Amino acid sequence: MLINNAGILRDKTFTKMAPADFELVVKVHLLGSANATKAVWDVMREQAYGRILMTASSSGLFGNFGQANYGAAKLGLAGLAKTLYLEGAKYNVRVNTLAPVAATRMTADIFPEHAFKLFVSEMVVPAALFLVSDGRRAQQRNRRCRGRGRGLSFRRRSSWPHKTAPSKALPPTGAGSATVAAISCRSRASNKAR
Repeated sequence: MLINNAGILRDKTFTKMAPADFELVVKVHLLGSANATKAVWDVMREQAYGRILMTASSSGLFGNFGQANYGAAKLGLAGLAKTLYLEGAKYNVRVNTLAPVAATRMTADIFPEHAFKLFVSEMVVPAALFLVSDGRRAQQRNRRCRGRGRGLSFRRRSSWPHKTAPSKALPPTGAGSATVAAISCRSRASNKAR
């Protein structure tokens, strides 16, 4: 299992952004994830098993002022994950993308203090675990996965691995908070129907 979650910020408007800052953010987020994934890819294919989770962002899906470099890198991860999902499917290597909004050191100066306390990163863990979960029941849950306008929600299952209800795994954050994960789940369901 691999969870690609490394990241940095170098926020500036595109006009004020040095090319080096753009390149650095893309290297850390996109190329770092590609390199880590490449390191395990052949092993996962050979053993006919693997789970990879990319961490994207609503900044990549919908844009965010002053984050051209970050948005480009994060949407690049979504494209990489979708392609690897297609390439890995016949080898039982599942690749998903999660686009959470969470309170971290990177977002400490973005959120107002009261919001920062609501978006604790621990609320994202159940969704991440769900997306790398295993077995037939997990595949069935993936097909039930659906996007909502204010985040990703799941039907409550008694087999959910944590006490946190799946519908609370991602706090309501706007349309972009889990759109990539929802797209990935819909793709699995439509591929299964073929």
